[in-house]
Order: sequence, then C-alpha cells, then structure tokens
Amino acid sequence: MISDLSAEIIIIGKEILNGFRRDCNVESIARWLLKNGFSLDKVQIIGDIDKDIAEALKLTKARLIFVTGGIGTTRDDRTRFVIADAFKRKLRLSKESVVCLSEKLRKRNVFFTNRYRELCKFPESALRLDNPRGLAEAFILSVKSRAFIVLPGVPFEIESILALPSFNENIRHFFSTKKCEGHILGLVGLRESEIEDICLDIPEFQRGKVSLLPSPGLVYLILQNKKLLPLLKKRFGNYIFTYSGENLEQVVIELLKRQNKTCSVAESCTGGMLGEVLTSVSGASQVFNGG
Repeated sequence: MISDLSAEIIIIGKEILNGFRRDCNVESIARWLLKNGFSLDKVQIIGDIDKDIAEALKLTKARLIFVTGGIGTTRDDRTRFVIADAFKRKLRLSKESVVCLSEKLRKRNVFFTNRYRELCKFPESALRLDNPRGLAEAFILSVKSRAFIVLPGVPFEIESILALPSFNENIRHFFSTKKCEGHILGLVGLRESEIEDICLDIPEFQRGKVSLLPSPGLVYLILQNKKLLPLLKKRFGNYIFTYSGENLEQVVIELLKRQNKTCSVAESCTGGMLGEVLTSVSGASQVFNGG
C-alpha cells in the first residue's frame, strides 16, 4: 500500500493548448485531493502527441496521477494506447465493459460498432471505474509505487465519477489516507477583502496556511489545519454554506434531498439560468421540478 500522498494532474488535449477550450477539471480534482489528504504538486497540459504523453507519464514523481482526456472514440484519443505502450501492458477487451456499454448505447438508440469497441479495451491489470454520465469508462492502473487514474475529459463526467462511493473505496486499495473533512470552507455574502481582514490576526493565515479562492459570488477558504475550524465557525457563522468544498448548487440540491423536499423556479430575465445551474448537479432531477 502506498503511503506517500503526493499528486499530479496531467491534462491531455490540443484544444486546451490552442486556447479553443478552457480546462474545467483541475478545480474539481484538486478539491477531491485536498479533502482526501493528498498534496497536489503539479499540473501539466499535454497535446495529443504520443511521445509527449508518454514522457509526461514516465517522468512524473507523484504517487497519485490523474490523467484527463483522450479516452474517447476519435482518432486523436490516444491516451489508453499510449499508457499501455509506455508501461508495456497489453490492451485487453473487457467483456463486462462491452455489456455495460452496449446497454448504454441501446438506451440511446445507437449501434455498437468497432469504434465503441475500442472504449472497452484496458491495459492489463487495470481496474475499471464506472462512468455514470458518459460512455468511456475510467480506469486505475498501478505501476510500481504509482497509481494512474485515467478519466474522460468531460467535466460533468469527471465530477460524477469522483462522487461515486466506489471511487473512494478503490483509491483506498492503493493508499492509506485520512479524509480531511472541513478543509475547504465556502463563504457567501462577504467580499474577499472582508474575509482577509477578519483573518489577518490568525497566525496560520499570516504563514500562508490559510488561502482564499474567490469564485463568482463566493469565496472559499482553503485550510491546511482543521484545528482552525472552531475559530472560523465563530467568526463567520451563517456566512458559511459548506465545510467540504461543494459549490452552492450542490449544497442546495443535497439539502433538498435530505429534507425530502422539491423546488421549482419562476424565471423571466435570467433566461433559465437558475434552472440550468441547479440541473448541472448530478441527481438534481430527484428534487427539481422545473421552471
């Protein structure tokens, strides 16, 4: 079992390097890493070139490496093939994956062709991971003292995979970690400068052990020491909407589920934006009636 908790993210996609698409996955993966006791040391963006991908995979010094993108059905989706070749693993067709993917395609009225068959091939000894909201299954590959988690590049698919209880269970097969609940506080209703003024006298804040991450309408407090939680609870009180890094819409949907309630919205000038934000959360259909 691996005990070193260093982590790295390798993002694969020429469209990101070219500026045609913005990466939206680092934030969600970084939050997962922090909540589960890992230290994110490096983020790389690599184009769809085999030798560049292989070099990044072989040179990483981290113990846990997230690799996103390049496991789809198009010709430039090369990640699974490069990983297999780089670590001298044969690609094996998973019969279980064929059955699972065939059922997903059937529900979409799509035929299972050779193009989709490629999605069912994994490097030898890789552990398959379910993808609740997409077609390409993720997988974990253990190489000596490292674990590579290979994910699709679609943000909502990654978020759904990270939210699976089975995902954390599988990671615990490779690592001994302590879950760090409460290390990411979400605050609403205060500006970043106001939060900083409230925290200035805290020694850990002065030493850089507490950092601020502003988002539209929100600010997150990133803690490296959860002993600060009682003090911060006292200072910020009802301004805190989460202690574990979720965004506001995730908190709203989860609260509705826990209270067995539903909601509807009436929008005029927002053009359906509020409904779109709420339905972006996995499982929102259980509690959101529409607008």
